[in-house]
Amino acid sequence: MYLRYNVSAMHNSKSYKPLARNRRSTYDYDIKRRVIAGMVLSGAEAKSIRSGSVSLKGAFANFASGELFINNMHISRYSHDSSELIYDPLRPRKLLLHKNELGRVMGDKQNGMHVVVMSVGLMGQYLKAELGIGLSKKQYDKRQAIRSKNQLREAQKAYIRANRN
Repeated sequence: MYLRYNVSAMHNSKSYKPLARNRRSTYDYDIKRRVIAGMVLSGAEAKSIRSGSVSLKGAFANFASGELFINNMHISRYSHDSSELIYDPLRPRKLLLHKNELGRVMGDKQNGMHVVVMSVGLMGQYLKAELGIGLSKKQYDKRQAIRSKNQLREAQKAYIRANRN
């Protein structure tokens, strides 16, 4: 007997819960589009990410032989791993995307956009990487963003003070 599942209903019921974020990604890049991709990991790496031993500082995605890989993502060695194999915490890790989505990302990359790892998290029981596709910000864009954040913060403080009395 075969059971039929509504795949779209199952997919929508799973939400993305980030475990680690790259906080500089939105500061350094003007993100135009976000993509969630699967990752090829070893079991010890997956356990290490779930325990929070991952750093996304400077992580980016790059193409090699038609496939997309995460570079510069540091995953510390799992504390309870008993294997004595040589472990490289910065090794490139393959990303899993549908063929049409991979083509869109490749086209964006060829048009001068950057593919940055924004976060790593759980979707259901699977570890996923959230990729941001966008252009790098110039220094004056960063200063303008800081200025507008400060103005918004001051306006919120003034509003709270005015409504407190």
